[in-house]
Amino acid sequence: ASSNQRHVHPLPLRRRLGQLGLGPDAPSGVVANPTILPYLSQSHALCATESVLEVAAGDSFSVARGQDGAVYTFGSKMGGRLGHGEVPGGFWRSNPFKSFRKVERVPRRVRGVPAAREMFVGPWVTFIKTERGDVWGWGDGGSGVLANGREQVVAVPEPIQALTDLGVRKIAVGHSHAAAITYSGDLYTWGLNQHGELGQGNDIGGSPFFSRLFPVPVPYFQQLREHLGGGVRDVAAGWRFTVAAAGAGGEVFAFGSGLAGRLGTGAEQDAWGPEQVWEEEGVPMAAQRLYAGMAHTVAVQSEDAPGESSGGAGGGAEGEEDSVKDRNNLRTM
Repeated sequence: ASSNQRHVHPLPLRRRLGQLGLGPDAPSGVVANPTILPYLSQSHALCATESVLEVAAGDSFSVARGQDGAVYTFGSKMGGRLGHGEVPGGFWRSNPFKSFRKVERVPRRVRGVPAAREMFVGPWVTFIKTERGDVWGWGDGGSGVLANGREQVVAVPEPIQALTDLGVRKIAVGHSHAAAITYSGDLYTWGLNQHGELGQGNDIGGSPFFSRLFPVPVPYFQQLREHLGGGVRDVAAGWRFTVAAAGAGGEVFAFGSGLAGRLGTGAEQDAWGPEQVWEEEGVPMAAQRLYAGMAHTVAVQSEDAPGESSGGAGGGAEGEEDSVKDRNNLRTM
């Protein structure tokens, strides 16, 4: 989705579970074209915020952050992923709201959570970080993905003290695991270690399928900090795999499930610890930003030309030059 100062445009998707936030009267089925989301417009009474600054999509739900730090969620309420906290026929904290709805088709503000400066959304959980650096989270905490020491649903936002104490700069949420970079450049991982996605070997707790319920540092990057010329700069988490850019040059490392070549290491075997990614020319691959999907990775190698894509800008010599430059900025694995 994208946003300007007043409207959010959800991209084509089914609206069966309300994740588009178009309201109960919107036509059922597939919305095949971007459509303005009126409920997050400044002119609508529901949204007091001046503008929507950030949007993100999880599994059958969406999250929006306003300029004032308010967080709105909509879509499926399964697993507590919306953070509203109602149970059928029950009440929520000091703000009674009886609800039998299993979905929210209209964006609804998440209560009981401080103003958010940043948000990090995964398939079933959401983390927000405040101006003070405090981290809050909610959703389906199975496999310990919420880093709160438990493996259960958290239906109302709660502070995640372990992440607050670390001083995290960025959180990346995968399928059943997550990773975070601290301001000092250390990488921490937690959750399920089914294919090595935690980067901590295949004998955690005596079993390769052990879950870490609290963040644990990835020792590989601590040991190589001096050699790489710095700590971890960026991280992304996908479906049972993790990729990280580290050191002064942003050298790329990957670990976890290698199925379909998602690690970019030239093999499909699982990597139980970080493995360096190399370009075809035999030089270490470097990236400034990393993005992970279900079974692929995208690396942005240069952000000197913001707004450019991996395609050409047009015909003729000028378009050919732009196309070459863009390919150098964006790589996929």
